[in-house]
Amino acid sequence: MSTIENSRPNSGAVREGQVEEKKLGSTVSVHKLFSFADSMDKFLMTVGTIAAICNRLAQPLMTLIFGELIDVFGRAEGKHIIVHEVSKVVLEYVYLALGCGAEAFLKVACWMITGERQSARIRNLYLKAILQDIAYFDVEVSAGEVIGRMSGDTILIQDAIGEKVGKFVQVIACFTGGFVIAFAKGWRLTTVAPFSAQERIVETYKKKCKRLSKNGVKQGLVSGMGFGFSIFLLYSVYATSFYAGARLVRDGKATTSDVFRVYYALTMGGNATEAEIIEAAKLANAHQFISGLQQGYDTVVGERVVQLSGGQKQRLAIARAIVKSPKILLLDEATSALDVVSEKIVEEALDKVMVNRTTIIVAHILKNGSIVEKGNHNALIDIKHGFYSSLVKIHSNALS
Repeated sequence: MSTIENSRPNSGAVREGQVEEKKLGSTVSVHKLFSFADSMDKFLMTVGTIAAICNRLAQPLMTLIFGELIDVFGRAEGKHIIVHEVSKVVLEYVYLALGCGAEAFLKVACWMITGERQSARIRNLYLKAILQDIAYFDVEVSAGEVIGRMSGDTILIQDAIGEKVGKFVQVIACFTGGFVIAFAKGWRLTTVAPFSAQERIVETYKKKCKRLSKNGVKQGLVSGMGFGFSIFLLYSVYATSFYAGARLVRDGKATTSDVFRVYYALTMGGNATEAEIIEAAKLANAHQFISGLQQGYDTVVGERVVQLSGGQKQRLAIARAIVKSPKILLLDEATSALDVVSEKIVEEALDKVMVNRTTIIVAHILKNGSIVEKGNHNALIDIKHGFYSSLVKIHSNALS
């Protein structure tokens, strides 16, 4: 509510050179305060209100984008993926900044323009109202009061119906939007600060952390012992290899250069060439989908290879197995846990890679959830009408 004070003397009688004045205060409603707005002013106020709401909602929305940024660093595997994902989040920040700039401009411009337009209209109407006979200014009101009200009061009205309204809308929008987003994302945490429950929540969190801390200490001890033992084995192997090499050099069976050449060949090895990698991928039916990736053969798939499907993982594993053209290929449930389409593609890849090399395929046959037969080759082949012996007979007949 806004208040405009009007001075109206009751009698206007002059007694002993003093004029008795009685000031009356009248309260004006918000609707009455904006009664001087025309259609253009209403349009400007609508645009300014929408811009103010959107501008202030950017602050709680920024926390959501920041949360996405934290999630990117948590789930990304490999620097190339991190840069790519962070770039997307940065673009969201840029779009938010551009939107905030445009909305802030519209909010300030629209409310200041409409405030100036309405205050100018009030001045004109006030000027028309005071165009009275000269006697009016001798009895009813003084000339200084007229000038003061025209200059001072209209400025106060302009502030009340101008930019301050936009700021008020901004505060309400930020308050409401912040609570809505907070309750939507985590209503359990949203009520902690308003009800001053920080200390109680912290104590509860400490109790939970103590339990996890005990498990973490145990896990750390076991992990440390395991890691230490693995390092012990590693350097023990180094010591054994150098000791054996020194014995060979002492006995004249090898030279020092031979020992180091063998040692570094085993520890470092050689990398496959790009041509070998592409050839292995083609044999495994993996070249096409690898070429379709954004970074091709330079794509970092990560530890759990979450970017690839089951069939793609299997074909990639087959390509890695044959990249050095091994003489013997061991396949253990190569098509397990695949859908029909992926299984067909993997089987076609296996048909290609099994050519000109010995292939051992391990397969489990279950019946009603139980293993059908179990044993070595001789034991299984002696079972008459058994599954394994039947498969061997079919294979022998096919070869003959």
